[in-house]
Amino acid sequence: MTVHGAKGLEADVVYLLDADAPPNLGKLGPLFFGSERPGAAAEETVPIYSTHSGGDSSLAAAARATAKRRAHEEYRRLFYVAATRARDELIICGVQRMGDPHKKAIGEKTWHALAEDAFADLPKMSGRTLDWGEARRIEEAQTHPVETCKEERASEATATPPLWIRAPAPVEYRRRRVAPSDFGEDSVSGSSFSPLRPPEKFLRGRALHKLLEMLPETPAERRRAAGEALLKVFAPGAPDAERRHWLDEALVVVEDARFAPVFSPQSRAEAAVAGLVTRGTEDFLVSGQIDRLAVLRDTVLLVDYKTNRPPPKSEGEVPDAYAAQLALYRALLQTIYPDHQIEAALLWTYDARLMPISAERLDHAFARAAL
Repeated sequence: MTVHGAKGLEADVVYLLDADAPPNLGKLGPLFFGSERPGAAAEETVPIYSTHSGGDSSLAAAARATAKRRAHEEYRRLFYVAATRARDELIICGVQRMGDPHKKAIGEKTWHALAEDAFADLPKMSGRTLDWGEARRIEEAQTHPVETCKEERASEATATPPLWIRAPAPVEYRRRRVAPSDFGEDSVSGSSFSPLRPPEKFLRGRALHKLLEMLPETPAERRRAAGEALLKVFAPGAPDAERRHWLDEALVVVEDARFAPVFSPQSRAEAAVAGLVTRGTEDFLVSGQIDRLAVLRDTVLLVDYKTNRPPPKSEGEVPDAYAAQLALYRALLQTIYPDHQIEAALLWTYDARLMPISAERLDHAFARAAL
């Protein structure tokens, strides 16, 4: 619980963790408020924009110093709020970071250093050396009778600890993480089709993915202009002719009526998914991003874009790596949408062709994937 969240609450024992952490002065600015007249009221100050102290004018430097002082004041006020939440025990924890915290001015000391200074002046201080350093302690004898109801006393006298307290903890194992993208383009070798290809190996594929993400949400009459503007920013070093080929390729796909379910309002681009997938006796944590996901009434359509040139002509020519990708996504979606039929397909952008991948091929790929 944060100190702000603890306002108005009390507890028998309160731990203050990270009491050695100073206030986060990095959050100050870049907008400060200052005035040439010292002690000016808030309404008399003017805004000052300064991104770093090295370029501060005298007015900006004074405004920055005022902001730091107020941050330290708020930091100490929160310490008072936190320390007064405890009824019986207050435990202040911290580690010594770089430098001696006691050498700083009192207005810049951490909670832990302020507490140490205060404790040092108290008469009933005791110390105890632990493995990680010295713990200082001050305590007063209990003067008020402890308030305990009869039911609590009876339960404390008769309660026996549960068996799990003394039983050895079960052995934990870390589930392996698998990303379907691990079975992607790097696993497939292909020939280079265009002599105008850019020097960056995957630029064309990334550009087409970005176009297919953006263009379906853009009104039809503005798609070409929007695509041209995007490619100028996304691939400024690619030849103009190559960028035109990419945009034409994407527009053919997006505007093809056969792909209406893929780009329907029920679909999402770059859909992030994550969950647990079981194969045999082993569980895997699977996470990835699906190029296009359409959730219909009783069907979920999973589509992965592929930009191979030339693309495979039949399902049998599809690389095993691509089938493994789809199989992992399908297995994950089956746990997320257990009442839906999960259908998977590859969309070949080069010839604007949607190729469904059969359940038999996906089952085979899932069983053989090197997870």
